[in-house]
Amino acid sequence: MTAIAQESEGDGHARYTYRLRVSSGARTALEAEWSRCRWLWNECCARSKKAHRDGEKCGPARLDKMLTQARTAMVWLRDGSSVPQQQLIRDFAKSRAKALKDIKARLPMRQRAGMPRYKKKHQDAPSLNYTRRGFRLKNGRLHLAGDIAVTVVWSRDLPEPPSSVRVYREGTGAWYASFVVPAVTEALPVTGAVIGIDWGVTETATTTSDEHDLPHPPVREERRPAPGPLPADDVPPSSPEGQGCLEGLPRRAGPGGEAAQEGGTAASGRRPQVGQEGRPRPSCLLRGFPRLQPGGETKLSRSGARGGDSPLGGPPLSVACTTLITRVGGGD
Repeated sequence: MTAIAQESEGDGHARYTYRLRVSSGARTALEAEWSRCRWLWNECCARSKKAHRDGEKCGPARLDKMLTQARTAMVWLRDGSSVPQQQLIRDFAKSRAKALKDIKARLPMRQRAGMPRYKKKHQDAPSLNYTRRGFRLKNGRLHLAGDIAVTVVWSRDLPEPPSSVRVYREGTGAWYASFVVPAVTEALPVTGAVIGIDWGVTETATTTSDEHDLPHPPVREERRPAPGPLPADDVPPSSPEGQGCLEGLPRRAGPGGEAAQEGGTAASGRRPQVGQEGRPRPSCLLRGFPRLQPGGETKLSRSGARGGDSPLGGPPLSVACTTLITRVGGGD
């Protein structure tokens, strides 16, 4: 698919990009032309560094003189067209002048253009610029200086004759030609409608005055609900809530904490406390009583004395009631 791009090129100019169909002979000629231009660019970089060390100037006039001497001395460079070579020197001088201007203005490093660098063979894609005396359009084909002819995929017509063209290759290997033509502006009919365009906020102002503060609803503090009792289905049979401290104690059932036996009293809805081992701690340990060893016989008593013989009377007690668990024969 033909790629078409239209960009602003200065005041009153635009770019029209078209896909090129390049033959093998034209591709070889374009790559050879780019090899000469790349060598010339690297030579300009070396001459620029030498002029900086010696404290000399390195403008377009001096680089043009260097190009003339090089074309006279080397036949390989003279075999190529002088148009893309001269345009490359103009581009190098413009890039170097922009870098020196940024250094003189003391711009931050991230905003500087940077001095021109060397171009490598396998990293930099070919890019050749031709002025009006270096190309022509004939029978739908683009003829470049140096007897190079390529076919242009005309997806749309050019509004005006182009003043220059740039032939370049992308990373995918496809070749394109970008023509610079005068921009044609067309005045739109007057409709009477008005539209506003926001170009963005460049400066922001802050204040601590309540008079200029916008109204906003008060922020509520979200409180977590208090934990409720465990459901009957979630109480494991081996936990203290399921069996009490030992076997024989009444079992608490349901969220209300009522005793499982008939006539039982309601227990408190508090969740069991957790000890250091991460397991629920029996209620008998909360009141300073020692932990009972498994297998020992126990006896329940309502009195605070240890080793009482009075049997339990009245309704059965729940797990959360103040029940004293003692060993038989463990009196003081």
